[in-house]
Amino acid sequence: MNGEESHQHHETRHVHHHYHHHHHHMMHPGMHHEMQHGMQHGMHPGMHHGMHHEMQHGMHQGMQHGMQQGMYQGMHHNSR
Repeated sequence: MNGEESHQHHETRHVHHHYHHHHHHMMHPGMHHEMQHGMQHGMHPGMHHGMHHEMQHGMHQGMQHGMQQGMYQGMHHNSR
């Protein structure tokens, strides 16, 4: 009986997490920033990683690619 109850509780939390994840981007910047700040420091790594992974992956790669291109070109430009 107890196991059933805890299982039920887990289900609701799971659904809530999904809802939270889904509407994350719709929040206005101030709240978003607060949340990110809190998340980075407080939330347990699993959730943090899950939420940020896609975002970070895309952003990071784009940023690094652009930076590398710019640096590479700048360096070559200077050495000529």
